[in-house]
Amino acid sequence: PYASSGISDVFGVTASAVRRDLGPIMALIHPDDVAGLVASIETSAARLIRWQYECRFLRQDGSLRWLFGTASPQREADGTVRWHGHIVDVTERHQAQQQLRESQARLTLALTSARMSSWHWDLHTDLMKTTRALADMVGLNAVEMPSATVFDLVHPDDVTALRDCFDNAMHADDDETFSIDYRFLWPDGDYRWVELRARAMRDEQGKVIAFDGVSSDITERRRAEVERERLQRQLSQAQKMEAIGLLTGGIAHDFNNILASVLGY
Repeated sequence: PYASSGISDVFGVTASAVRRDLGPIMALIHPDDVAGLVASIETSAARLIRWQYECRFLRQDGSLRWLFGTASPQREADGTVRWHGHIVDVTERHQAQQQLRESQARLTLALTSARMSSWHWDLHTDLMKTTRALADMVGLNAVEMPSATVFDLVHPDDVTALRDCFDNAMHADDDETFSIDYRFLWPDGDYRWVELRARAMRDEQGKVIAFDGVSSDITERRRAEVERERLQRQLSQAQKMEAIGLLTGGIAHDFNNILASVLGY
């Protein structure tokens, strides 16, 4: 029986038209959302619970918009239900959420391509939250777990250095990114090398409340570095032997000259 003049700003229909009949609005609801909208209204009427729903609608100018509606039901004397509420155009919010999801998808793709995964450590709850990709990669059963669960998988020889790295960051005067390499236990029972890069997050009082960072599997890089060092040692050894060979060859040549003079005499 009532609709404010703002209804025309949302749907592009006049308030008087809506007061007479809800049909002009229902005709604008996206076909895929009509069934859900009707079901939510029926549930609210049957149980007298607050109605809330988000759906798409097509304005008369052809643009697709999102709306959010909420209302409180009231049973009338004749058994019918009257709702008192409001409707808001939330298209901008949905667009921002979509952009955020796309940005997160691009970030996840970039991290995956670089064999990197992000994580967050909340010091207040002492919970570490990782991406699903990182959890699957290292064989963790959940994406959120106590920090002790993660540190238990670090190689015993690297745990102290890793904890000291975080402690130093907590007491540092700046929030510069820090990094450390350590070994981590993989699901197959082998330890693999991981590079951690992180930064401390502070509250308004300057207290460190969390750490945000990324971790990447650098085992192959480590193996390549070890192999390069081995080849470098072999090259150095070969160069030493070559130098010794040239030296001994020169000495032998000079000695032969002396022997030739002696024999000739």
